[in-house]
Amino acid sequence: MTLDEMLSAAQEALRKSRTPQHAAAVDAARKELRRLMQPTDDGLCHLEVATILSQRTKQGMVELTLNREKTQMDLDKAREVRGMLDGAIEAAVSDTLIFAFLTTKVGITEEAAARALLDFRELRQGSRATVYPS
Repeated sequence: MTLDEMLSAAQEALRKSRTPQHAAAVDAARKELRRLMQPTDDGLCHLEVATILSQRTKQGMVELTLNREKTQMDLDKAREVRGMLDGAIEAAVSDTLIFAFLTTKVGITEEAAARALLDFRELRQGSRATVYPS
């Protein structure tokens, strides 16, 4: 499965109702992303973004390479991916702030704060999964 297919599958899973099948689809997408994010032989995670011109449509496209996996996206898909990344970044900032607040100001243990963070995620994004912004 390419990164583009994985992202499309994750987006489609989010559109569906919260069912066991939904959870399985999201889990499968998450596992595929983890596989794609595995470091290369040098131990690093490589991400490259480039612009290309489609030979077929003569339209500009975005080419994304994550480690050894390469995908090409039309501009609408690239904007969708950008939106997903923007949402994930903001969610990660929120997670950091909530965790720090719970452990330093409220005084609960890191383990209890991590459990509470799952509840915050569910309220924020409708899922306890790490980051799947809408």
